[in-house]
Amino acid sequence: MTPSPYRIVVDESGKLEQPGETIFAYANDRSRVIRLKARDRDACMQQLPGRRFQKTLRIFAACLFLLLKDIVRVSTICKIVIDNEYTKHDRDIKTLLLTLLEQHQIAYPSGLITVENLSKKNPADQIAGRVRDRTRHADETITATQVLAVLSRRKRP
Repeated sequence: MTPSPYRIVVDESGKLEQPGETIFAYANDRSRVIRLKARDRDACMQQLPGRRFQKTLRIFAACLFLLLKDIVRVSTICKIVIDNEYTKHDRDIKTLLLTLLEQHQIAYPSGLITVENLSKKNPADQIAGRVRDRTRHADETITATQVLAVLSRRKRP
């Protein structure tokens, strides 16, 4: 898969419900990687209301938001392709991400965000793998406070 400046791929390494840290990455002609440590994920799970799986999806969407928030603000609109980490919940993830973008006054065309099954050789997976293998550093380590702040924001009138 050749990266395109108008299409970015997003991948997760280390699922949220598994032990250890979770890494989120996007790639095209540039890349960005964020890391969520297990203790921060666990703090989010404790503080969020609802059932465990719904909390997981909300944290996943908040991490996607924190990963993508700067790139979706640029003037060049690009297609965002998110690897389908949660089978049968692709629509939920897209809706949660679009809601978060809207709550933070970021208008983004819903048709340009898709959740698809990407190969393990996609560029974002390779970059996330290098962070997991410690051959590359994450651009940012996000905290429970950041995730919870994203999720607690309400739409302004």
